[in-house]
Amino acid sequence: MTEDERVERTILGAMLLSPLAVTEAVATVRADDFSLDSHRLLFGCMAAMEAEGRDIDSSTVVSQLGTAKVNSMGGLAWIMEVSEGIPRNVSIASHSRKLEERSMARRVQNVCQKAIG
Repeated sequence: MTEDERVERTILGAMLLSPLAVTEAVATVRADDFSLDSHRLLFGCMAAMEAEGRDIDSSTVVSQLGTAKVNSMGGLAWIMEVSEGIPRNVSIASHSRKLEERSMARRVQNVCQKAIG
């Protein structure tokens, strides 16, 4: 797992464990900051659920996403793994800054690659 993926999974895992983490992450992170499609999809789902005032945990997220999307992301086991080993007091602000920095670096790299040809 890359460092980018670790940071992303830490944010997502914290969101699955804590309503406060959801609120803080949604206020500071955008779905397209995530490098993996599965991470963007999971974050987008939880952000939409938070906007609707719904409870967020593994089972409600799986229900919201539906079987087909969950299976395309790696299945129920993958969703459960996202929150494994996540400390209860994760600094969302710190991880959000790292995520935003890496996201900006990827965007700059993509622009440079397009400019080169």
